[in-house]
Amino acid sequence: MKLKGTEARCHELEQHVWGTEDKSHYEELRAMGKDAVADVIAKVDETSKNDGVDGPRRDALVNLATALAEAQREFMFAHRAGDRVKRDLDREPDKLSNDEVDAVMSLRAHAKLEKLYKLDAGNLSHEANALAVLCALDRLEVARGLPKHLKLYAIADEFELLFGVGIPDVPEDANKKLVPGTWLKFLSTTAAAAGHPVSDKVKAPRERDALAWAGMLLGFADKLKADVEGIEPATDLGKVVTVVEHRLEAGFSAEKAAEATLKKPATAAPKK
Repeated sequence: MKLKGTEARCHELEQHVWGTEDKSHYEELRAMGKDAVADVIAKVDETSKNDGVDGPRRDALVNLATALAEAQREFMFAHRAGDRVKRDLDREPDKLSNDEVDAVMSLRAHAKLEKLYKLDAGNLSHEANALAVLCALDRLEVARGLPKHLKLYAIADEFELLFGVGIPDVPEDANKKLVPGTWLKFLSTTAAAAGHPVSDKVKAPRERDALAWAGMLLGFADKLKADVEGIEPATDLGKVVTVVEHRLEAGFSAEKAAEATLKKPATAAPKK
């Protein structure tokens, strides 16, 4: 269903930009080809030119569309790099070392994401910020399933950008493993910086990891919540941001509820 939804949106964009559906245009859009991206941005410019609402902010719209396209292209390369490593883990472990090394540069690249996050787009700045947070959430999905040392390469820079946490020391050689505890410490620090620290009463590493991840995600929800009030709720982006915010909050609540059940003392069996 997700794939079909993505395909449908690409075809809809084809119609808006070129007035027809064409396989080459579709493939260029999916690959974030430079010509296709340029055509999309030109269409944004042309459409906003004589619009009563968007005309006065035409330059901001073009800058936002450009920054978003660049951030998505940057993410695309990180996604591909992460997928190669995950494939090697499952199917070709003998290739893992080389692909881990090759993946580091793409996984750590975040300059375009930072540009979008900090973009001054006038009265569209809330949209720009929310789109950057959504892009950062996509990067979390890339990190899932990666070895822990590569998780850090994938998301440490964005956590520093969003929450101001310091990046821990990671090996210069991507084949080397982390010092034990580095990932959990960093994730816990991030959750605390996001305003949702893990209680010191939680001692088991697995439970701390789950709660820190949930707290970090709630930090993302907080950032979206801060932007959603500045986004027109009837727009597609307004609806998406609201839904994602609520899902992240629900995920945190579910994790806390699961933690609470673990703390409950076992009920004594009734005497016969």
